[in-house]
Amino acid sequence: MTLLRAVDLRLTFDDRVVFDGLEFVIEEGERVGLVGPNGSGKSSLMKVLAGAMKPDAMTRQVRKGAKVRYLPQEPVFPEGATIRSELEIAQAELKHALDEHARVSAELAHVTGPRHDKLMGELQSLGDRIERLGGWDTEHRARRLLDRLGVKDWERPVAELSGGNRKRVAIARALLERPDLLLLDEPTNHLDADTVDWLEDELDAMQGALLLVTHDRYFLDDLVDRIVEIEPGGGLVS
Repeated sequence: MTLLRAVDLRLTFDDRVVFDGLEFVIEEGERVGLVGPNGSGKSSLMKVLAGAMKPDAMTRQVRKGAKVRYLPQEPVFPEGATIRSELEIAQAELKHALDEHARVSAELAHVTGPRHDKLMGELQSLGDRIERLGGWDTEHRARRLLDRLGVKDWERPVAELSGGNRKRVAIARALLERPDLLLLDEPTNHLDADTVDWLEDELDAMQGALLLVTHDRYFLDDLVDRIVEIEPGGGLVS
């Protein structure tokens, strides 16, 4: 099933035509690498597909209900953001489901009859939703990710972090969101070899689709099952 489809994409910068009449399709669960010479428009195309940049023209279709997340080369955080606040935002949907589960469970202890049966059904649905969103211990997974990425002190403002640690927090947030499509632009920048190996394993185990731009050829070859190359003149070859 098609997850994202962009057709008739036109993008220009001043007098330069980057893309004209372009079509790009990603299927559910597909792993795609985007390659091309420097300046060919890889990052721009990724931003357009993610909805982070408005092209001159495009028809963009995303599967209903699909969650698309984009991680740029240099992540941007809201003013005043802390490590904790960023990861709590990433798991907001899961936290809401957990709160609802706790509320329904509490109500179940005081009702009988048809209302009890209705609440049992709600409880089952909420349990299934919680499992799909990552499980019952929201903080444990977040802390495990940050520990593995070498980021400490949950209360520390993101603005105080080095470029490498800011990238690590952004990666953790993206992984915690469990998107249907994750778009990564040079995710291995600022990361040491061990962390790159760990990230490769995490992305390999991820359920959603992946669109990846990277200069790390080994990382690319190990993760993707299709390569899309931007040709001179802005065409694509898959």
